[in-house]
Amino acid sequence: MITSHFGLSGRPFGKDIPPGKLYLTNQHRSVLRKLEQTAAHGTHAALTGEVGVGKSTLLRALYDKLPGARHTCHYVGSDLPSRGILRAVARGLGLAPYWLRADLIVQVQRGVTDQFEKAGRRTLLTIDESHLLKYPVLEDLRLLTNFKVDSSPILSLLLVGQPPLRERLMFKAAEAIDQRLEVKLVFEPLSRQETGEYLRHHLDFAGATSPIFAGAAEDLVFERTQGIPRRINQLALQALELAAERGEQIVDERLVELAATLS
Repeated sequence: MITSHFGLSGRPFGKDIPPGKLYLTNQHRSVLRKLEQTAAHGTHAALTGEVGVGKSTLLRALYDKLPGARHTCHYVGSDLPSRGILRAVARGLGLAPYWLRADLIVQVQRGVTDQFEKAGRRTLLTIDESHLLKYPVLEDLRLLTNFKVDSSPILSLLLVGQPPLRERLMFKAAEAIDQRLEVKLVFEPLSRQETGEYLRHHLDFAGATSPIFAGAAEDLVFERTQGIPRRINQLALQALELAAERGEQIVDERLVELAATLS
């Protein structure tokens, strides 16, 4: 209903935007530069942000920017135990995973080394939802990164998670891996101006040829969502649906308010 009513070529606020067409703020670009440097230099980093703030979107942009000929990226969720994470990485390196934890660590290190020596490719290991990792798992990840080739680090670890990750890293049990994290980044929600730009960017990508959200409506979207992209997507879609049902071409403050009660 939204696409036909507003004359769009596709449904807006989806996840199908190519990495090169993502809406990037100055904050996005700054964080991306630092993460690219992390991968290039074999250092380690932590990226934290609220639920829905756009961390996964940022990772898509990062993987798209890293040269495939020089980097291999492995993305692993935190829902796996330590051995499960190590086995997933081993499989990603094309290896048949060993069973014992200690053997797995050595196997992955050798796999990363072989990849670097044969193809010149560094490895970026991203662990999502890292705020859920248990301390023994964090210690295993520290051990995994404890090697170099000719004094050159070739494996970068990127821990991605919600704000509690910052708190977990402050405890004594995480001191060793915390000291390994040279870069610690906090990803903030969008500002009011960026929220408006974000709305217009997604609608333009979907084929909009004229403004759809009134200025006051954008203000209210920001107020209700606090600039968190996932919430913006949900509220904007609900408001667009209401506008289409009522035959209105402009989403005003009234429709956003009503959409907020339904979201």
